Amino acid sequence: MPMPETDSRLLSTRDLWLLALLTLTWGFNWPIMKIGVSELEPMTFRAS
Repeated sequence: MPMPETDSRLLSTRDLWLLALLTLTWGFNWPIMKIGVSELEPMTFRAS
């Protein structure tokens, strides 16, 4: 069975940018939450 010219499993350029943005967002979340929890009580985050 011949393979199609475009593979639907490949990510488009837009998908790669979105993946990079998601990775950066998750990466920045760690130090922000660490600072936030050290300054405020954890229940403050749950209440807001």
